[in-house]
Amino acid sequence: MRENRKHERVDARLRCWCEGENVTFYARMGNISEGGLFLRTSTPLETGSEARIRFETKDAAEVSARARVVWARGEGNGYPPGMGL
Repeated sequence: MRENRKHERVDARLRCWCEGENVTFYARMGNISEGGLFLRTSTPLETGSEARIRFETKDAAEVSARARVVWARGEGNGYPPGMGL
């Protein structure tokens, strides 16, 4: 199956805080690219909602970014649950 990607993905196992409108949780990234990231979570936010992501890089630099949930998937479809931001 051909994937239609604009940016190359890089595996990222960083842990981060994700803040939605009424919820904040700690999760792990699956991958990251210039265009966004995949956040592994069994409780993804709704598609279209806004989120704030905060994490530290390996050299302890803090990164904070606003994002929008582009897609979300639950468990049981052969892929890890989570959301694309």
